Amino acid sequence: MKLTKRFILKYLIIAGVIFFLGLLLLNFVCVPGIIRGISMKPTYMEGQSNYCWRFAFSFSKPKRFDVVMARFPEIEVKFLKRIVAFENETVELRNGKLFVNGKEIQENYVKYPCSWNMKPIKVATGKVFIVGDNRSMPMGEHMCGETSVQNIIGTPVF
Repeated sequence: MKLTKRFILKYLIIAGVIFFLGLLLLNFVCVPGIIRGISMKPTYMEGQSNYCWRFAFSFSKPKRFDVVMARFPEIEVKFLKRIVAFENETVELRNGKLFVNGKEIQENYVKYPCSWNMKPIKVATGKVFIVGDNRSMPMGEHMCGETSVQNIIGTPVF
C-alpha cells in the first residue's frame, strides 16, 4: 500500500480530532484524580486512580452518604469524601459513632471506627459536611469538615 500525502493527512486529522475530543472529555465531563492518603480506605485505596463525573448533580442534588470529589480552595487540593450532613443539621462524632441531629447514623462502609470525638457542629447555610471513611486516623490528619456546595465537583465513576 502506497502512502500518499492525502492518506497521511486524512489520518492525522482523524487523530487530531480524537485527541481534541479526549481533552474536552477530561476537562469538561470527567475529572481525573488519584487517591492520596488513606482517609477513604477501604472504599478507595491509596494510589488508586479514578475519574469524577462532573455533571452528577446537574439534575439532582447530592444525597447523604454520596461520595464526592470536593475542592478545598484554601489549600488548593481536591479530595474524595463522603457527605454526612447538610446545611442547618448538627453533626457530631462521639465514641466512634456518627450522630446527625442527635440521632446515631449507621455507616456500614466504615470498617475502621474513630477513637476521637468531635463536638457538635451546626452546618452553615449553603454547605455540606464531608468526612472520609477511615475514621481511625487522628483528627488532624482526617480532613473532615464543611465545604460549600459549589466546591463539589462531582462523583467518582468507579
